Amino acid sequence: VDQWERIAALAAATPGVLAVSPVASGPAFAARGSSNRSVAILGVQPDAYRQVVRMEEYMTRGRFELSGTGTLIGIELARDLGVGVGDKLRVTSAEGRSETLDIHGLFDMGNRDLNRRWVFVTLKLAQTLLDLPGGVSNIDLTVTSLFDANRVADVLRAQTGLTVDSWMQTNAGLLNALANQSVSNTLIRSFVVII
Repeated sequence: VDQWERIAALAAATPGVLAVSPVASGPAFAARGSSNRSVAILGVQPDAYRQVVRMEEYMTRGRFELSGTGTLIGIELARDLGVGVGDKLRVTSAEGRSETLDIHGLFDMGNRDLNRRWVFVTLKLAQTLLDLPGGVSNIDLTVTSLFDANRVADVLRAQTGLTVDSWMQTNAGLLNALANQSVSNTLIRSFVVII
């Protein structure tokens, strides 16, 4: 995201936006001994990211805090590599940059793929590993009203000219399921009231 600080400030000032978090993300490999797994590095500013995703609710060991070469990984990745809190993990990005990370915590997002792939590090470390000096790959937002996401995305798209996706666009199937469930609940209530 070019000039991400300006875009983040603009997003934060947009009506309907509660929180903004810059993220530097990209592919990498995590290794421990002879075990090796494909992962996604997520470089974040923990305080900002906590405002967008309540990570404390997903932590099974440790806290959602990052500094230096500290990392937080999912329970599936920990199991796959045979590591835990206090162990070390080597990550190598697609750009060929590598770092030995200290595991400070484990999380369970309730999704096996995310638990197997996400590796949280500081924003600065991710920028170095992913060769994004001072840059970010995306900016995550939280909106005041869940179903207002499309409107906020439209406003930001018009103001910035950037690609802005709302959860409603990227999860159309879920949105349809929620709408159908609402219709079903209304019909069931109608039948119960009539009977």
